[in-house]
Amino acid sequence: MMSRQLILTFVRHGETSLNVQKLIQGHTDTPLSETGINQAECLGKSIADVKFTKAYASDLCRAKRTAELILKHSQNPVTIVEDNRLRERSYGEMEGKYFQILIDEAAKNGAKMWEYTPKGAESFPQFVGRARSAFEDLCKDVEKSNAEEPDNYLIVTHGGWLTTLFRDWFSRNDKYILKNDHQAQIIRLSHNTGLTQCSISPATNENEKGKFIIQFLKINDTSHLNVN
Repeated sequence: MMSRQLILTFVRHGETSLNVQKLIQGHTDTPLSETGINQAECLGKSIADVKFTKAYASDLCRAKRTAELILKHSQNPVTIVEDNRLRERSYGEMEGKYFQILIDEAAKNGAKMWEYTPKGAESFPQFVGRARSAFEDLCKDVEKSNAEEPDNYLIVTHGGWLTTLFRDWFSRNDKYILKNDHQAQIIRLSHNTGLTQCSISPATNENEKGKFIIQFLKINDTSHLNVN
């Protein structure tokens, strides 16, 4: 029987020096720290037997390198496709500063942190729009699928990107039906190299025509690091 299902394995990049300092990274192209390299290696070894059919990564080096280190251990290595839509949000002049500075500046302007757009930054609606665009392209692959087994895509991106995409799913009842979801856990910022896996399939019920069923298989899994 042909499958109309796609498995998406989302991974947040490994640790960087700015992560350790709890500074805003955004589009700042920070390399992995030694710890980040080790995290990616550990994840790669733990999922070495997973047969990925495609791999996508943000074009920022911390995500690309994480993807490379994961696939180095894969029994079915695939070429990494870079997609700048998978980048973290750009924070403009706030990059390299502490998050509290951004929170305080937003409050001065009567806004929440995510609502505020610092000078030179990407607005939150712009950020949501490109995350949504990248995901909707993946949904098109589900509709075209006629494989006997579901494809499994590796997607290495950023913590803020993942949280934003998952929040968007919860806000779009007209488009997505979420199964096995634990909302508080899903929208929590993932640990570096945390893994969230879900299956995507078109709804078959006539009343849900045009919608996609998203079933969570793993949520922010860090078992490869022995971190809770």
